Amino acid sequence: MYAMANTFYLLVLLGFFIVSLFIIYHIVKYSINKNSSQVMLLIFVPVMIFLVLLNIIFFSRIKLEEFFIFSQLTI
Repeated sequence: MYAMANTFYLLVLLGFFIVSLFIIYHIVKYSINKNSSQVMLLIFVPVMIFLVLLNIIFFSRIKLEEFFIFSQLTI
């Protein structure tokens, strides 16, 4: 059960990464000028990295054995 939760979380992180690449591509490709593109990337990339790292830290602190306690119950 824990391996499944970790695998699902890795898929979510992969989705975050793909969406981030999509956003970065569109910032670079379709910005009004080069200067505004650089400013937007200087804001987006560090904020995105901070949020993903924060997400990883919070997920690693979840006690999955308490979260999945229902799987240990016998009926």
